[in-house]
Amino acid sequence: MARLNVGTGSGNRSSGGGGCGGAVLGVLLGLIMIPVGFYVAYHGEARLVDHSKVFESVEMSSPEAAVAMDGELVKFSGEPQGQFLTIPQAGGEFLYWTRQLEEYVEEEDSDGNVEYRWRSRQSETHWVDAFEIGSISVRPDGAHPVGRREVYSAYKRRYETSFRESTQPGTPEVGDQRETIDVLRASTPAIVLGEMSNGSVQGGSSFIVSTLNEQQTQETLRSEYVAAYWGLKAGAVALIFFGIMSVFGPLTKLVGYVPLVGDGLSCAFSAAAFVFAVVSVTIITVFMQAFWVLVALALLAVAFMIFRGVTTPRNRPGSEAEIPAPDSSPSPGGATPPPPTGVAPEDEASRAVPRPVEASQPAKPVEDTPSAPVAPPPGVAEEQSEDSAPSPGQEGDSAGPKFCAGCGSRLVPGGKFCGSCGENVQ
Repeated sequence: MARLNVGTGSGNRSSGGGGCGGAVLGVLLGLIMIPVGFYVAYHGEARLVDHSKVFESVEMSSPEAAVAMDGELVKFSGEPQGQFLTIPQAGGEFLYWTRQLEEYVEEEDSDGNVEYRWRSRQSETHWVDAFEIGSISVRPDGAHPVGRREVYSAYKRRYETSFRESTQPGTPEVGDQRETIDVLRASTPAIVLGEMSNGSVQGGSSFIVSTLNEQQTQETLRSEYVAAYWGLKAGAVALIFFGIMSVFGPLTKLVGYVPLVGDGLSCAFSAAAFVFAVVSVTIITVFMQAFWVLVALALLAVAFMIFRGVTTPRNRPGSEAEIPAPDSSPSPGGATPPPPTGVAPEDEASRAVPRPVEASQPAKPVEDTPSAPVAPPPGVAEEQSEDSAPSPGQEGDSAGPKFCAGCGSRLVPGGKFCGSCGENVQ
């Protein structure tokens, strides 16, 4: 009830209009931050160069040998020669110097939270135009400096007009400023890593100028890479998390007004958004690191499927499966197994071995070939012989053809007289 009664009607309308515009701006900003966060995570895995590995992989050469390696990445060392830089804040000659001016400021976010921190106000960097190591000319503009040393540090209170070379006080105040200068001294032997081109080095995939020894240079490069790598990871998580919170900001504010559970739901949503951001960056990291492993596994799977397809036997389309020939080997009891049910032996043989038919020749009549009688089994033969023995009255009828005793002519079966001579044959 107290929230509903705060302010007048006009005040509510104006604040509502401003809140609506801020919500829309927050949603648009969040829609930009989320894809940028994903790109930052990708950049940290695919595009960030580990110069320490490049530095380690290139063999150290003498300046005389490096001159002959035109078009290649070379690493050599020696005493720099030439005209160098000078600055009034520090004595000596320098290959490089950089100046940073920072101011202690107070910042307040949209929720009214106040934060104090040092903000960079001015930065400038200078390289010497060129220097020589042996017969090689080095143009270091754009190189990565390794081995910087701070030679100047000054502090100015907000009410002072000039810097004083001193240390920073324990408790800075808003408006205080500090200035630092870092350099690479020309009096120190330098190591150069870069691409050789016509006797000079002025760039390359990794372009480094260091005033440390080889081991220290590699360790420094590795430390810088690790810091940048995890910094990009943290930045990607922050961009995705704040992008999600900006997109769903109006919804979380409405949920916050729900009695008893509103604050809990808002905190739960914030935790879920943070977990989503962490998991998303982790998935991108694992996928990018295992990308070539996953590609190799996919290629192996494809090769295995192709091999199986080539080596597996297949029937041609339209071909019939071959019917196995019946087993004609005698059974243990001596009897020959019967042919398959419904398939005649002649049909099986004709199907297995097709014979062409000559249409030009007339078909020859098939002669009846008497088949040899099949001998029945011994037991069955005795029973049949006993059953088929003729009785005494039927022995004459079952005998073969009869002939006339007078003339020798064949008698008609059942006749009483010879048809040739008429003699009684009974």
